[in-house]
Amino acid sequence: MLVRVNGTEAENEAVRALMRIRMRCEAMCDHTFLWQSSHPDNPKMDKERTWQWMQQQWKHVNHLNPAAVVTPDKFADYDRNVKTYQFWYCPEWPTDKIIGKRIRDDGTFHAADSWINRLISSIKKHGILDPLLAWNHEPTAVVKGWPRGTPVTILGSNRIAVAKHLNIPTIPVIMSLPHGESPKQAAGHQITPEELHGKYMKHRADLWVAPRDWYLVHPPTRFHDDEEFFDPDPQQQILSGV
Repeated sequence: MLVRVNGTEAENEAVRALMRIRMRCEAMCDHTFLWQSSHPDNPKMDKERTWQWMQQQWKHVNHLNPAAVVTPDKFADYDRNVKTYQFWYCPEWPTDKIIGKRIRDDGTFHAADSWINRLISSIKKHGILDPLLAWNHEPTAVVKGWPRGTPVTILGSNRIAVAKHLNIPTIPVIMSLPHGESPKQAAGHQITPEELHGKYMKHRADLWVAPRDWYLVHPPTRFHDDEEFFDPDPQQQILSGV
């Protein structure tokens, strides 16, 4: 689901809260979630913690105004008028020029061993195929001590750690840049929200787009070896019992 919003800050956040709730519910009903999560024992899945989280999100939903959601016939005007940021795809961004989780000083990763070992195995076999997602426009991408123009990862930090571990020099990145600017560290090209949502995320995540910011409500990791077990045709999955 791709949603553009253009209401007040509270109204826009209400839509994002609903999208968060939707994805959390989907994750809890997805039998693949636990084994695809980097933290299988994550306490966020605890019933009481989930209920508390839902209540927090619902406070935002109280500000919901359907008029804040941009209708498809207004997409073109919206995109022309929003001059805060643009999306860029860079297939070969230097691994050491992006902010993300690092390998700890003791050499361990910020994830369960079984999950990170599977990620390492997948990357050794296939390479890093899916781009990282990062903020690189103000006011979101403000990180003390890092030079302007260094992307701040919002999805894919573990892949950065693995890339460093395996000495992979570049990694594909999709980032938001201030309107009118282009990447300084690597070649790339502009993409639309539809391309980010459909071509690169393959409709597996909800994308919330606001005038000054954007947010990906993402599902757990899919490893490329999964394609050997999951038929790409959802109807065929139902018929075959997968």
